[in-house]
Amino acid sequence: VSDAEGDDVNIVEYLDDEVIRVRKSVAKNTDLSITIDAEKLKTLDINKPHVLRVEAEDTSKGTATLTQTFRRANFAPIISGEDRNIGTVEDKVSYTFSVTDVEGDAIKAWVYLDSEQQQAYETIEDGKNYTFTIEGEGFLRLTPGNHALRIVAEDAQGMRSQRIISFTRKVTRLLAEFREPIVTDAAARKVFIVPNWKLANGATGKIYACNNAFDDAPAWEDITSMSTAGLDYQFKNAKRTADKWGLSIKIVVERGAALLDSYVYGVGGAFE
Repeated sequence: VSDAEGDDVNIVEYLDDEVIRVRKSVAKNTDLSITIDAEKLKTLDINKPHVLRVEAEDTSKGTATLTQTFRRANFAPIISGEDRNIGTVEDKVSYTFSVTDVEGDAIKAWVYLDSEQQQAYETIEDGKNYTFTIEGEGFLRLTPGNHALRIVAEDAQGMRSQRIISFTRKVTRLLAEFREPIVTDAAARKVFIVPNWKLANGATGKIYACNNAFDDAPAWEDITSMSTAGLDYQFKNAKRTADKWGLSIKIVVERGAALLDSYVYGVGGAFE
């Protein structure tokens, strides 16, 4: 704003016909700006003309007017929360989110782990909480290190937004177990197991066996010392609650102070 006579100038700013700001004795020859916040924009009709008007008046009653016309575009869906790093995880990743759309458009969403799509939501209910979880075998398949969950939401107008949640998978334990126990006619009395593993310096490995693997709470017995010595292990357990006997083997490796990874390739052996 400038004034040839150097008079004080007052300004009134309008959005359509609503006064949104009054400025008294504004600084002259200085750039001024008008900001319409998101909450106000949400109240405006989409794709219809709206007018910003600035009226300036000096102390001598001289006036000037400036107008600017614009149209409000559709807003992208809003995903709750903010991009963040949830730190180190060891057993599962779980994140809860909701999506809203200012215009009430239909919403759909996708969840990606790194670059791979994990889940698609064909219909998202506005404001409803959704929880995405990676656990069990899905979590075990994740390589150690940094990963990112990316949630993408899209409304019926094609507008998209995304939320990125990063995390680091830390592996402190490796567990290998038979997927299905071996069915036996009677309780196994002894077992001979040779682990095919490579333990890193600083890691510790344990070998367990049970002869009632179908029970809800199998009686796991530590056979590590006998196995690593190349000797048979005599089972102590002689009870079961399931309707059949079953043999299973479990190997647990604790990382401890190891800086390198340990590997379990399989087991060999026999039982009686």
